Amino acid sequence: MLNSVLSKAALDRRRATLIATVLVFVYGAIAIVTYNAFGDTMVDLVASMPPALAAIYGTGDGTPVGMAIGAIYSIIAPAVVLTFAIGGGTGAAVGEESKGSLDLLLANPLSRTSVAMSKIVVVVAGIVVVAVATWLGVLLATLGIGDGMGERNMLALTIMVVAFGIMMGTFAMALSGWTGKSAIGTGAAAAIVVVSWLTTSVLSVNETFQTIGEFTPWHLYNGNDPMASGIDPASLGIMIGLSIVLVFVATVGINRRDLRG
Repeated sequence: MLNSVLSKAALDRRRATLIATVLVFVYGAIAIVTYNAFGDTMVDLVASMPPALAAIYGTGDGTPVGMAIGAIYSIIAPAVVLTFAIGGGTGAAVGEESKGSLDLLLANPLSRTSVAMSKIVVVVAGIVVVAVATWLGVLLATLGIGDGMGERNMLALTIMVVAFGIMMGTFAMALSGWTGKSAIGTGAAAAIVVVSWLTTSVLSVNETFQTIGEFTPWHLYNGNDPMASGIDPASLGIMIGLSIVLVFVATVGINRRDLRG
């Protein structure tokens, strides 16, 4: 029965996973080829921008390819991963209830916790697939233009974006699980992501916001510049630890609510 729930959850998420995977793979490849075609012109252009605007492109290693990777992992990759994760997290908490199919599932020898856990496991697997697809798109495009990864730590970037996605997905799951409303989980998680991104990028030119930005979820993800510095064990540990706690909080909330069938 549990395998059936996992299979159903995987089928429910297959379209979203496919769209997200294709999007990041293609975008990553196109970005690498495009930035490389512009060469140092793109590097000089970003260098001439006001600091607040240049911060949107993330950090790089001074090369066109490095700048492309920085832009991919500061904008499109986290945006796609987080959209997938937050939607999946709220779906794990209240998806069956919203569709009116919860009573059918619970008529079987299943608990609310097992249903929610099966769904979040599928979401986590999907996050990994999307993150790996981003890596592969970048890798293949880089090899195609005759470049190499060099000192660019793609493994660290991939692991950190996966952990970030899981943390925000489980946050959305916890809020939706306690309130019974997907809009609250989705809205709050999205708002936190946007505000923390603005604080740690565009607004970080201000000293006050730079200090505040060191305590945001986005800073946990890339404040240590994973491409150059590798994984920050403390940040990774916090994201993993919070994700575990949030899953527990979500299951408690789901079981305490008087769920609609």
